Amino acid sequence: GLKVVTCPWRNPPNAVTQLMDMVSFRKDATPEMKDNYQGMVQTVWSGAEDFLDGFYGKKNDPSAGDKTPWNCFRTLYSKIKEVD
Repeated sequence: GLKVVTCPWRNPPNAVTQLMDMVSFRKDATPEMKDNYQGMVQTVWSGAEDFLDGFYGKKNDPSAGDKTPWNCFRTLYSKIKEVD
């Protein structure tokens, strides 16, 4: 009976996999379980300003490559539009 969300943090491929899992879980769940799959939360292990600077291109993290929270969010949001 737990309410659950997935949190991809900074891994774009995992975010897409988790999104597709959540869609599948909701689709295949029993009526009693369906509402327990709440969705996804983009976690950020920094301040909001740091995330927003990366999201709006004011900051780069060359050592992280494409594995940044802001790239993860962009990838996830783009995929959500396709699934919706």
